[in-house]
Amino acid sequence: MAIREVRLNFFGSDSTNIRELNGAIGQPFTWFMDGVMRGRFKMYSGIEVKGVNIVNCNLMDVEFEGSYQWETLLNTHQIELPLELKMLQGDRISQITKGIEFFCQVAAKSPIPQVKLIGAHALESMKSNRIEEAIEKADEYYAFTLEQHRLGT
Repeated sequence: MAIREVRLNFFGSDSTNIRELNGAIGQPFTWFMDGVMRGRFKMYSGIEVKGVNIVNCNLMDVEFEGSYQWETLLNTHQIELPLELKMLQGDRISQITKGIEFFCQVAAKSPIPQVKLIGAHALESMKSNRIEEAIEKADEYYAFTLEQHRLGT
């Protein structure tokens, strides 16, 4: 088994704001990480990730309490952390950049070496054109999903 997907998820009491953060930052983050990991999946496999194919970094508004530690649940390796979500203000590229940087800091503390490696690869790959490509892909996919929902398929 290998890690195949890395997600940055937002949770909080303001569902509209959280939905916007997940769409504006979380989805492009996932597309960016997909680009980072593409062609390197063998590097993210091994006995340490047996049964794990998803990494979640769940960021919760400060009113929620996180676990503060990495844990593996079924096929997911994840951490839940409270975060002042206002720190993610700015234009979309800077928001995603902050999200990537935050994930990389947290990934460096994971007990799984493959997660640490993904974080290092993400830092190496962090260029504005790659982030812009991820935004474009995420927005295209979101538009497609909305259209499918509108058509009822």
